[in-house]
Amino acid sequence: MPTFDVVILGATGFTGQWQWVVKYFNTVAGDKYSWAIAGRNMSKLEEIAAGTTAKCVQVDISSVDTIERAVRDAKLVLNCTGPYRLLGEPVVKACVENGVDYLDISGEPEFIEAMELRYNEAASHSGSIVISACGFDSIPSEIGLNFLRDNFRGELHRAEAFLSINAAIGYCGHATTWDCAVMGFGSQDALKALRSLRKSPRIEYKGKRNSTRSFALHGNRTIPFPGSDASIVRRSQQGFALRDKTPVRFSIYAVVGSVASLMGISFTGLCLSLFSRFSSGRSLLMKFAEFFTFGVFSRKGPPNESIAGTSFDITFLGKGFDEEGNPLTKRATVSGPEPGYDATSKILVSCALTLLEERGKVFDNLGEQGGVSTSALAFDGTDIVYNLESAGLEFKIKVV
Repeated sequence: MPTFDVVILGATGFTGQWQWVVKYFNTVAGDKYSWAIAGRNMSKLEEIAAGTTAKCVQVDISSVDTIERAVRDAKLVLNCTGPYRLLGEPVVKACVENGVDYLDISGEPEFIEAMELRYNEAASHSGSIVISACGFDSIPSEIGLNFLRDNFRGELHRAEAFLSINAAIGYCGHATTWDCAVMGFGSQDALKALRSLRKSPRIEYKGKRNSTRSFALHGNRTIPFPGSDASIVRRSQQGFALRDKTPVRFSIYAVVGSVASLMGISFTGLCLSLFSRFSSGRSLLMKFAEFFTFGVFSRKGPPNESIAGTSFDITFLGKGFDEEGNPLTKRATVSGPEPGYDATSKILVSCALTLLEERGKVFDNLGEQGGVSTSALAFDGTDIVYNLESAGLEFKIKVV
């Protein structure tokens, strides 16, 4: 029998980020579930666990044997060790082979889709539930779109999402996120090859295509958001179509407040597209992350005071038809605290609580078997929105 309900793997990760996960889990569930934090440095683990109900387990992510031992001791593993394309697969493999559930906060489409291709069938037999992207990438988009659909009171055909980061002075992202983006841009050919192997069914959408926008929300300029959200939502809509639910066309944009910001983003995008094709170029991009991103990403990460003053919101503009067949437009918003540390940690824990408390519903959503799934499919019809709101996110909807 497993020793722990939950094992948080990678609790000593970069710049103490995952201390946020540990602290929030301890606050909302530390007395309800048996749990442990796992990492390579035992003294750091004990320091992080001080004042919590967590036990400490020493795991070296480069050692398959220690990963296996930790996984066999758990019902659910929260994997916080990225970049996932380099470090994630042994953990997924161990969870699937041992029938253990798995969540991570990866925003790396190649890793996410490769895990589905390689392990979905095995997970269906072992009963393991595997869900990636359970952080800011891409729960607000996935669950936000589900929320809009469930409250549309008609048939939702298409939705555009607009992401705004309300950054405090001095705020930046940790450069590990930048590293993942660099490696992702450098493996576009591999991702295309992977998708050709997956042979996903073509989605039969209803209604018009979404517009390509250069200006949008409140007069601000927008650009296509380069994160994993759109690809993950598309996979969810393929799954909903197979369940005879109307798939929703989805586009997501980042709101850019100034021309100077747009020029900086354009420069960064150009450097990514040029240098990420070569190993030496990727090394250069990662070594000088602050230069190439104008300080948007840093190896030091953001100071706590800037985390406290930063927030995000995503506005969804949904269009379709009401129950009488009349055109209908509704606007939904999902908002929350700083995305990289605060919101991601709370989102991951909210997903964990949903899976722990409503595993039977999630299991039914996967066809009464295990499997590798997206969050929108797995958590459909659960209390995930309630858990996210309890964590400090906010969901609203109104007719436009």
